[in-house]
Amino acid sequence: MKKVGFLIIGMVIGASLMLAASVSASSLGLIGKKVQDEVDVLIDGKNIGSAIIVDNKTYAPVRPIGEAAQYDVGYKSTAGNKVVTLTTRTGDGMDLETIDYEIKFREKYIADTEKALSEGKVKEDFIERAKEAVSKYKDDLVELYKKKAELESAK
Repeated sequence: MKKVGFLIIGMVIGASLMLAASVSASSLGLIGKKVQDEVDVLIDGKNIGSAIIVDNKTYAPVRPIGEAAQYDVGYKSTAGNKVVTLTTRTGDGMDLETIDYEIKFREKYIADTEKALSEGKVKEDFIERAKEAVSKYKDDLVELYKKKAELESAK
């Protein structure tokens, strides 16, 4: 169950990162809109906060979701550009099962992305971003394998 939750969260966050969207309430046109409902956000049955529904869209809190998915969450504001950042934690505080899952996830992402790039199936606008993501995931794998080896030798 935990793996499925992390997979879903990872996919949502990954999609958000790949699109590199930085959005403010004013650009979404949320200012002055009526909140239709407030709902609890649960991860593995644990309530991590509330989300709101506006115009039949759910807006959930990024920080608690990101942290529950083992991401470091940050916020940057420079020259009117406001961005929430999610940075992958590479092994800190993870158990072997989670590290193995993260390794498999990154290996599959790298293989799938490299295949799509070689077959020309990546839109031109996203080629550089896809190459950067593959490079970062390869770096992450090095760290994850190191952390895995440390945990296995500590047994």
